[in-house]
Amino acid sequence: MAAISSGDRPSLRGPISNVESAPDVDPRSGLELYAITRDLTLRAQTGGADGVLTEIHDVLVLARAAGARRIIHQLLYIEALCNFHLGHLDECIAVCDRLTIELSDDPVDRGWLSSSASLRAIVHIVAGERTAALAELTDAAIYVHDSPPRGLAYVWAVNGLGVGYLAVRMYELALAQYDQISDESSFGEYSVSAFYRVLNAQLAHVYWGLELVRIGSLEARDHFEQALALEGSARDYLPAKDAKTWNLVLAARIGLCLAFLDQSEAAIDQLAVVIEPLSRQELDEAIVARIGLVRALSNLTAQTALAQAERALLSISHTTDYALAMGAAWERARLYVDQPGVTATVEYAQLLARTSWQERDRLAASMGTRIAAATSRRQQMRDTERVLFDAGTGLASRVSFLQRLSSEVADGHQSGNTVSVAFLDVREDAFDETLDKVIAILQVDVLARYDTHELAVFAVGLTGQVLAERIRACGPDVLHNLTVGVASLSAPLSMTGLLLHADESLHAAHRQGGLVVNDHASVTPDP
Repeated sequence: MAAISSGDRPSLRGPISNVESAPDVDPRSGLELYAITRDLTLRAQTGGADGVLTEIHDVLVLARAAGARRIIHQLLYIEALCNFHLGHLDECIAVCDRLTIELSDDPVDRGWLSSSASLRAIVHIVAGERTAALAELTDAAIYVHDSPPRGLAYVWAVNGLGVGYLAVRMYELALAQYDQISDESSFGEYSVSAFYRVLNAQLAHVYWGLELVRIGSLEARDHFEQALALEGSARDYLPAKDAKTWNLVLAARIGLCLAFLDQSEAAIDQLAVVIEPLSRQELDEAIVARIGLVRALSNLTAQTALAQAERALLSISHTTDYALAMGAAWERARLYVDQPGVTATVEYAQLLARTSWQERDRLAASMGTRIAAATSRRQQMRDTERVLFDAGTGLASRVSFLQRLSSEVADGHQSGNTVSVAFLDVREDAFDETLDKVIAILQVDVLARYDTHELAVFAVGLTGQVLAERIRACGPDVLHNLTVGVASLSAPLSMTGLLLHADESLHAAHRQGGLVVNDHASVTPDP
């Protein structure tokens, strides 16, 4: 069906009066739950996993009571992630499985399916179950291809898949996934997710540089230089919360790059002050810093470098990251390979280097083939879905919206139920960031992409005023970017009449600004 432009909209005259607020709308179903979830997500990534786990159950109860499905999906993934950080691997898998069940038919949040599969893959890698990990990563990659390329779920999916690839040393595929998100302006207010994307891309270059150093390739310098160049982008997105921890993480990585680029003195100055605070938090960047310090000191003071190499070996006990374990072992072996007592270290480093490097190309080729074949098969099965869902957002399409609304109007005419419809015109320059919040917060029966920058929703059993309050619950920063027309009819005679009422409300909103409600053909503007 062709889109209706604002100039083509039919007109319906009606009196104008004030809208009354709807007291039965719980504000925690919207903006407050959204803010709480963002805070929990950030804390889960900055050393607060244990505290998040003690709080997240109550927030999940609130989200379920509010019917906030998007928030529930995010909370479940954060719960799984916290269990992983705390070493509760069985619990992590169990929560991932719950999330997968809840997401079975949700195209908007399909990115969380990918994140969940990637997390299961990393757990399998920790357990030494490589075959199972590869199977999960294949599913994760396919879900990424199925997901709308926007929004928080997609960004986390790409990050999770990249980390999963890195865990089995498939660097080309990891970097390719990060490159899929090239327009960083589309992240909107999800600056934390943008920051993680840059951090993970930087880590990919660091790890690849370490691998190339061990086989004596001159290409290693290029990757350390690329990791160094990403510092500026990372600082552009540096979250205000826990900024001190993030600065330590960046300092460790930049210091390591400087060390491997033969800027030893600058590296030592940078790294010497970050090791202790990073070690206290048991962050893997403490190992990054020690590896960099070994390389920098070995160019100046061999004995001090050896002492740091011993500490680097001791510090790998808490990490499951093979790249860092290998880096620490290799630096120790490189310094005193002929010394008694280091044979085991040499053998360990060589074993890790051999398995990770020699299998990398084969694994990458195999994964690429499997992903391409499976994605092609799934795409052929989704002809119907492409008609019913908008490819860019994963929301219901205009066709799907009208089909489902027609059915609800017919039911409402028989049962006497109220059916409410809203058209939301979104400012073009703020469409992405506004849509992400609307998807997460607004609880309605159907949310659809009706036109290029226009959304449409309907809700059964809600008056126009209540639907308007739910839209207002998205917060003032969202409302600032919206022009909204709402209409409501009890026992509606036809879908066309209801859409005409909503169209006229939107016309009135464009003339007056803000949000206009038309209940039972009586048009009332927002005060």
